[in-house]
Amino acid sequence: MLNITNDGWFRDSAELDQHLAIMAFRSVENRISMARAANTGISSFVAPDGAIYDRLSDSTGKYREIRGTLTNRIKYVKNYHPFYVRCGDWFSILCTTTSGIMLTMAIVKSRYCRQKAGR
Repeated sequence: MLNITNDGWFRDSAELDQHLAIMAFRSVENRISMARAANTGISSFVAPDGAIYDRLSDSTGKYREIRGTLTNRIKYVKNYHPFYVRCGDWFSILCTTTSGIMLTMAIVKSRYCRQKAGR
């Protein structure tokens, strides 16, 4: 997966590192490698386990808001399909449906009990 981003409005702040961390989480979540190209942020390569195995930096070690080109090989995991990729949103749909049914049952029971007590 490729992440092309414009982090220009964050300047040299912590949000640049935060966006890189979020990308690492997405890489772990889907068990895929990611390459990130950022115009002023942090350009890097992330492995499927979330490890940042290459990052663009200059000779002084600065890695934010620098110019350059980063090239490397993408790490590939063969035939791995995580739960969410295989099943999608069915679990959240099931939870929402169950909650809706339980809420409806509670409302109906409460009205039934009020009517019965009013007699």
